[in-house]
Amino acid sequence: MIPFTGTTQLKQYVKCKPNPVGLKNFVLASPDGLVLDFFIYQGAKTWPCGKPNPALGIGGTVVERLTKNVPKGSEIFMDRYFTSMNLLTFLLENEIYATGTIQQNRIPKELRTKLSLDKDLLKKGRGSFDEIVRQDEKISVIKWMDNKSVLLATTAVGSDPIQTVRRWNKTTKKYVNINCPNAITRYNNSMGDVDLADRLISYYRIAIRTKKWPVKVFWHMVDLIITNCWVMYKKDKFACGVCKKEIMDLLEFKLNIGECFAACAESKRRTYDQAFTESSSSDKDLLVRKKTKTPNPLPPEDVCRTENRHLPICGVTDKNKFMRCRREGCHQKTRFKCTSCNVFLCIANDRQCFFEFHS
Repeated sequence: MIPFTGTTQLKQYVKCKPNPVGLKNFVLASPDGLVLDFFIYQGAKTWPCGKPNPALGIGGTVVERLTKNVPKGSEIFMDRYFTSMNLLTFLLENEIYATGTIQQNRIPKELRTKLSLDKDLLKKGRGSFDEIVRQDEKISVIKWMDNKSVLLATTAVGSDPIQTVRRWNKTTKKYVNINCPNAITRYNNSMGDVDLADRLISYYRIAIRTKKWPVKVFWHMVDLIITNCWVMYKKDKFACGVCKKEIMDLLEFKLNIGECFAACAESKRRTYDQAFTESSSSDKDLLVRKKTKTPNPLPPEDVCRTENRHLPICGVTDKNKFMRCRREGCHQKTRFKCTSCNVFLCIANDRQCFFEFHS
């Protein structure tokens, strides 16, 4: 849900959502929270023909649209709002495997009557299950008893091999191990990716008060892009073997992006102000600077390594006065500083701190 309380025909109310009022956004995401595809629900205008596919319904048509660019052989997971037998058959014809919880009235009667009743599974104990396979052996329906019965349909795997999961026992006040079908385990491990993406966006959402829904959607997409970039950045860092402590969290990553944009704007403004000051004031006024007790902070790494924006100038007025070089590992003093980064760096025959700092 894209939170929005203004006036628009696109606004929806979805009960039990963290933000129940807003624009409804259907999302396809990977298990690590990376958003792969999405579209905003617009009522009848959502569908090219003016109405959803009658054989699949609204939920099935949403999945059909989101899986158009999914590679063949992939496996998707969905909740009972989307899952139906017709949808599973449609996806299987397109070589896409699917697993999802399903409502009991969406199962054909000939299969539904063969499933064990809840009371029979309760007698067998927690962790018991029953599995029914369709006649063509392409769709499996599994009912598993946890605290409540869970009904699931899949075209990817069956109940074998049986897995073991930990559950809390209220009677003995201890954790116990119970049996769990393979399809249920895969569903629990892979589901929740859309909620994860939504949660990451909500942590540091760009706060803006507006009654115009395009403005709200725009800034929501900016948050979505930043979150996607952070997920990819984190995944690449882990692939390179970087320690978890050295990886930026989402807040630091977002602040770093803001600092880069601000530094670029500040650099352009400083260049303009300097040119204007040189043309309108004397050299003596230009060289007068206030003394600061604390040195200027180092700019973000991305700003330092941006080419064609860094030029050296003489940064001190007194010929006998020098400032400490800011490159890590150098303890020498220099008179030169970078116009963009606003830090002092060495330019000498025996050391090239200016070049190394920006490389």
